[in-house]
Amino acid sequence: MNDVKSCLLVGVGGQGAILISKIMSNGFMKAGYDVKQSEVHGMAQRGGSVSTQVRWGKKVYGPVFGKGEADIMVALEKMEAVRYAEFLNPNGVAVINDYAIKSTTIASGAEEYPEGCIEAMQKNFKTIAVPASDIAIQLGNPKCMNVVLFGAMCDSLGCPEIDWEQVVAETVPAKVKELGLDKLRFGDIVMLQDCDNMYGRGFLTGAVAIGVIIHSDCMLAGHGPGVTVIMASQKPLIKAKVVADANIINGLKF
Repeated sequence: MNDVKSCLLVGVGGQGAILISKIMSNGFMKAGYDVKQSEVHGMAQRGGSVSTQVRWGKKVYGPVFGKGEADIMVALEKMEAVRYAEFLNPNGVAVINDYAIKSTTIASGAEEYPEGCIEAMQKNFKTIAVPASDIAIQLGNPKCMNVVLFGAMCDSLGCPEIDWEQVVAETVPAKVKELGLDKLRFGDIVMLQDCDNMYGRGFLTGAVAIGVIIHSDCMLAGHGPGVTVIMASQKPLIKAKVVADANIINGLKF
């Protein structure tokens, strides 16, 4: 059992802790590990506490572990990190989203949100605090906070042989992949067909625009990846050539 590692993911219903656990499980299984996963949804639909456990190793006999046995804790909300702190091994690592969600009782004024959650964790465990929610908003998609936090914890998993970026792309909902949007990266150079950008953006059959991806899709605004147009024509005068590494980084000199 010495080779078995355990991770506890905690958060509030709707934050995506379950999705992270599925990404982890898929990645470890592809790498040949035996993986076990358990979920405790709690009052998820009412914004209540949610937790999920993932264990991986050469041979894992059960999905559940007890207090003090988690090698890694991933907390999508900082108060949840304190709530489940007793499950973390004293030598474990806590990766925490520096973000607070007020419960119904706190929002109503019946209770106060506890101060110093991250500081309390730092006193007892190796702690990595990440403003994942703020980063997700800056990227244009608040709902990708869980994936941002997952990126921050990848090094702590100790499996450099796993291409986690590819695993994420394979695990996210299929709708993201329908047009190959999961393969876009910031700085990618793309062509927009039937898109008129001469005087604002609109539909025009035959119009062509060349642009650069500057942000990811936005669930709240209801649009896909953001493109800054650098070349446009109302007639099909621009021809596209598919190049795998068509990204502005490859044309920059530092």
